[in-house]
Amino acid sequence: MKKKILGFGALVGGANFVSATAKTPGDMASAMGAPLCSLLQSILNLFKAFFPALFVLMLIYGATKYIFSADDPGGRKVGKTRMIHAIIGIILLSLIRAILDMFGLTPEWYCNLSFT
Repeated sequence: MKKKILGFGALVGGANFVSATAKTPGDMASAMGAPLCSLLQSILNLFKAFFPALFVLMLIYGATKYIFSADDPGGRKVGKTRMIHAIIGIILLSLIRAILDMFGLTPEWYCNLSFT
């Protein structure tokens, strides 16, 4: 019971903070969207760093598997498949980013929305 009351108090306290910093209903919606905007930018920055590195590692892993499996046709096939999948992943990531930029769907677009 104590935890539920504490959780409700934190929720009400957070709502009071947002309403205290906002002067109009539009400002209140904008203040509530600010944490979501920063979260969206953080996730996007993580993806920008993590996925290209993952693709490069998979490409290197596939290449080493291909090179060191010279006598094993099955191992060479697995290595070749990994390299092809890594290249396809890099291409898809680039296309997705290009399409989103083409339509202007970036975190900056969301952060500049007017919530009124």
